[in-house]
Order: sequence, then C-alpha cells, then structure tokens
Amino acid sequence: MASSTDYRHRTLTESYWPAETTRPLLEWTLGEALRRATDAATDRDALVEGLPDGEPHRRWTYTELLSAAEHVADALLTHFRPGERVAVWAANTPEWQLIFYGCALAGIVMVTINPAYKAGELEYVLGKAEVAGLFTMDAYRGLDAQAAVGSVRASLPALRQVIRLADFDAFVQSARRGAVRPEVSPGDACVIMFTSGTTGRQKGVIFNHRGIINMANFTQERGGLAIGGVYVNPMPMFHIGALG
Repeated sequence: MASSTDYRHRTLTESYWPAETTRPLLEWTLGEALRRATDAATDRDALVEGLPDGEPHRRWTYTELLSAAEHVADALLTHFRPGERVAVWAANTPEWQLIFYGCALAGIVMVTINPAYKAGELEYVLGKAEVAGLFTMDAYRGLDAQAAVGSVRASLPALRQVIRLADFDAFVQSARRGAVRPEVSPGDACVIMFTSGTTGRQKGVIFNHRGIINMANFTQERGGLAIGGVYVNPMPMFHIGALG
C-alpha cells in the first residue's frame, strides 16, 4: 500500500488524477462503519462538541454515539420512509452528526443546506430535492430561520414536517417502539449536497455510502491521521470539506 509520502511525490503523466488502485474500496455503509468503530474503540471518545474554553461541552463515546444514532434512526422512521429526503439547515452542532448517522441507519437521504441561505435559496433546494422533513436552527447571523421557512412552506408540498433543533430531544423521544430499520447497501444514496451555484442555480450532488466511506478513508490516510488520532473539524458541516 502506498504511503502518504508516496502520494505527495508521485509525478502525474496525465491531466487527471488516476483512480486509486493500491487497495480495494471498502464496501461498507456508514452504519456499518460506525458499528465497526464501536467494536474497536467502545469507550473512547468519538465526538466532542467544540466550544470556547470554560463552557460546558457535550461528548459521546463510540458506544454512546452508536446508541444515539440508532435512537435518531428510529425516530426518523416514525415520521419518514426509507428513501425520503430529510434536510438539515443549521450551523455546526453535534446534532448534525447524530442526524447524519441516524439517516444512514434509517436508509433516509440527508440533504445538507448552507445556513447562510436566504428564503429564496432555501425554497429552491428544498423543492429541488423534494425534502419531506427539515431540521432547522432558530436563527443565524440575524436571519429569523423560522420566519424564512414559514414564508416558503406553502410552495413546498413535499415538506411535511419542520423540526426545530431546539426540540431535537423531543423529536428523538417520539420514536415508536419496534421501528424496523431497513437493509441498507453501500451503493444506496445517503447524502445530497448542493454546489455553490457560482454560475447558475445550485445543483444537487448525490453521494452514496461507498463514496463517502472511501472518500473519508483515503483523505484522512493521505492527511496522516493515524488510527487513534484526534481530528478537529473547522469546516461547515454542510460542505464537502467536512463530509470528507
């Protein structure tokens, strides 16, 4: 297997980066990846909320993160069907990760939305992705997010439910007992991320489980993040920089 040093010193002979063939791609789902990590590192920290020094922050071990994701998945399946699209419109918060893995376990496609969007941009991406459910912040940089959603909701017939992140715990507790999680395959869609729309309207890019797993795996390997290392994410969660 090539090392990160080998990658940095490889000379390209073509105008594109050729497919990586040093080892087979992982044929995993995101849920499977989380379960494997939990088996390997049961009580180690998996997720720590980043806040200024002195402020209380939440943290989850791998076991706790898997359990929380499973509860989120059951709540999602109480309100939505596998294959439906559920969006998150918010700045970085641990709930992003809980919803991300919850959607993956439930076979629901997560749509990521830039928190800086205004009402018109929000309306476009929600309609384009035919979003059935929306998790939203209350406000962002002076924008009343709840009012923005209310101003466009009438034009979004697919949007059945809007959940405030402030009510996230109550949403999780709404899960019905015995919710049956579907079989999820590596090739199944799991995320829709919209481009910046620099030269036109934003375009929804569909990612499957296999793509995200291997993108993250190769990216972190080339970045030198060893097993057991700590990764600080400074990137916005709606962006490819954080997803990978």
